[in-house]
Amino acid sequence: MQETICREIIGWKDGKPTWTGNYDYFQSGAPFNGELTPEMLFSPLDLPPILSVEETCDVFGSPVLLERLCEADWLVPVAEYKEELYFPSENVYMAMARLIKGEKPPRSSSEPAPIAGEPEIGNIGSLHGYVNAAKAAEFLDIAPSTLRDYSNRGIIPCVQLGTHRRYDLVMIREKLEKERRESGPGRIEALKDLLR
Repeated sequence: MQETICREIIGWKDGKPTWTGNYDYFQSGAPFNGELTPEMLFSPLDLPPILSVEETCDVFGSPVLLERLCEADWLVPVAEYKEELYFPSENVYMAMARLIKGEKPPRSSSEPAPIAGEPEIGNIGSLHGYVNAAKAAEFLDIAPSTLRDYSNRGIIPCVQLGTHRRYDLVMIREKLEKERRESGPGRIEALKDLLR
């Protein structure tokens, strides 16, 4: 890894930034000016060579940001894993370096419109508790193709990570219950069997 990038990332980490939900979180701290060890040069945040989706989300602090990074191709998953998503740490460091330099990935196409006064990338969170499409479809007792259709239409929220999607079952249930209360019986025929 380039020494300059390494110094910026270590300086950011040493600055102990406080989560703001905005991109300014990545602009805190000055570059590290001490002596770099080989370990620091190899892995400034002491990450494993390959990170799971959850570990990668923990690095960036926000599922929303992780979704944007994937859609913008700043993060590209390791190709040989088909069932689960893994990211090479080198890719994670390059994306982190871009954020520290002030670059911002565009909003994801699946995101709702921004709300005035809300943080740009949301509250700190992780993907722990999110499940893949197969588990979400099983939980809702619907076909995976139906789940994909509902996600594409914005009925069921998901986080899109490359070609993979992750679902927060608690959020799905809350959204569907709210729609049922607001719409009344008969207006959401396609969702009538999703809640039991």
